[in-house]
Amino acid sequence: MTAEIQIPSRMRDRLKLVGTTLYGPRWKRPLAVALGTSEQQVHRWLGGQGPQGDLDARLVGVLDQAEINAAGLRRKLSRFVTTQTARQRRRMERDR
Repeated sequence: MTAEIQIPSRMRDRLKLVGTTLYGPRWKRPLAVALGTSEQQVHRWLGGQGPQGDLDARLVGVLDQAEINAAGLRRKLSRFVTTQTARQRRRMERDR
């Protein structure tokens, strides 16, 4: 069961939510890279400074890309597991 996620009303809290969810405790630099900006700009946004413009839409884009990456990884890992399982079965049959 997944806990209900509350979307914070303050931008700095939304930045932190997305950053920590995707990248863990050292989230500022990877989020900056994903947003195509500097870590300094992320710090400014956290301090309530600088134009935020379409930042929420950009965060959604980062989440979308993370979902695409996770789906691709899931497919590859699934294929790997299937291949490994088939190899193990062939090995077991051969060794009988």
